[in-house]
Amino acid sequence: MKGIYHTTKFGITELKNQGNILIQVVLSVKSGSLFMPDIQPQRAVNALTKSMALDYAPFGIRVNSVALAGVWTRCSEPECTTIRHCLY
Repeated sequence: MKGIYHTTKFGITELKNQGNILIQVVLSVKSGSLFMPDIQPQRAVNALTKSMALDYAPFGIRVNSVALAGVWTRCSEPECTTIRHCLY
């Protein structure tokens, strides 16, 4: 969160002048994890992204957040099966 905040804080002036697109990419190492510390940062970034999108839209700045998902493989099968069992 600090990195996103500081990058935006110092870069927003230039973006306001140019009307460029600001893209925030979030990469989750344990994608699909039910462990709270893995989930909370993504939710915080999503909330920040929505807020920034509303704040900076009048300046022609679009704010996007990309959350990358995991890939189901034989190596991830035990974790995926556990998650599926908990959800359904």
